[in-house]
Amino acid sequence: MSDRIRALGEPELDEYVEIMAGAYPGLKIVSEADRQRMRDRLAATFDDPAAEMYGLIENGQLLAGMILY
Repeated sequence: MSDRIRALGEPELDEYVEIMAGAYPGLKIVSEADRQRMRDRLAATFDDPAAEMYGLIENGQLLAGMILY
């Protein structure tokens, strides 16, 4: 088992959005259009020098994530 916490990038955004959709049903990330809007919103985080996105990766799968500001 290889667990590790590391900074995330664009390749992990789809998995991150899926985690958010399950964890926060109030965000109503239901349709593919909803997922794309959230993905675009999160992608802007990479341009913010005050924010960093991290995730827990286990056996190549993103299990959890967070954004630190």
